[in-house]
Amino acid sequence: MGNGDLGWARITHPFHPLREQRFRVLKTRKVAGQDTLILQGTQSGTFAVAREWTDLADPFPYYQNGGPLPILSFQCLRELMEMVNHIADRATGVDR
Repeated sequence: MGNGDLGWARITHPFHPLREQRFRVLKTRKVAGQDTLILQGTQSGTFAVAREWTDLADPFPYYQNGGPLPILSFQCLRELMEMVNHIADRATGVDR
């Protein structure tokens, strides 16, 4: 993406609290080797989200014939597990 108008991104990650909402893309960055979008938020200002969690992600490699994307892909399940572990660790005060 260039420096001009970067357009809009819709959050598509199945577990993200802002799923299906669209936000203006302000910048793109690489964070820990992952493409990240800086989006213009509402009341909270800007926020970052992985490009793969938006409709600007590369096409899903197993997507065929225009059918729906599988919601329980390995990547989604792994991310869900990481979020659940993070929440559980915060609740119990455990550092992994």
